[in-house]
Amino acid sequence: MYADDRERILRNVKESVEGAGQKPEDSAYYFVIGLCIAIFAGLIVVVANIKFKNNQLAVYGQKIQTEVNEPLKSQTGNKDLAIENLSSQVEAFQVALSGRVDVGKFLSDLASNQYKNSKWTNLSLNSNKVAITMEADNFEDVSKSLKSLQNIKSVQKASLSDVNVNPGDNTIDFTVELIVDFSDYKAGKK
Repeated sequence: MYADDRERILRNVKESVEGAGQKPEDSAYYFVIGLCIAIFAGLIVVVANIKFKNNQLAVYGQKIQTEVNEPLKSQTGNKDLAIENLSSQVEAFQVALSGRVDVGKFLSDLASNQYKNSKWTNLSLNSNKVAITMEADNFEDVSKSLKSLQNIKSVQKASLSDVNVNPGDNTIDFTVELIVDFSDYKAGKK
């Protein structure tokens, strides 16, 4: 009887230990489910961002339409006067558009002239000044990053500032300040 109890207890312990472990198929199943949830969440963020940008475009389109059409609605009667007013509105619209900067074109030039071994951590645009905070592994990469950005034809001046060595990982944080002539990036210019 003692041997039967002992055997029964050992069998119960063995079953408990085997039942506690997770099968590899279960781990793969949970991984796939988690991956699907992450992809779905990412898609939600992307779709929300697209909707937000489309709403912004609609608002700007409405604002432009209002600024152009309001003066025309106030004109009554004389069609010649309305045509002259329309042509002056078109000219004013072209002048307004010529002052806008195509930032996407400028960012594309920055990306194509970026030194591959440096990583951007921040970018700020202010009037004709651009500040790019970067991280590099050594001072040679810092120098090459500065020289590569100086190769952009619209960059009038490039300088380094705020150079710091991170003691933990020996990387170098630095800021490149650019003075840029944005006339090449005006909207409508090819």
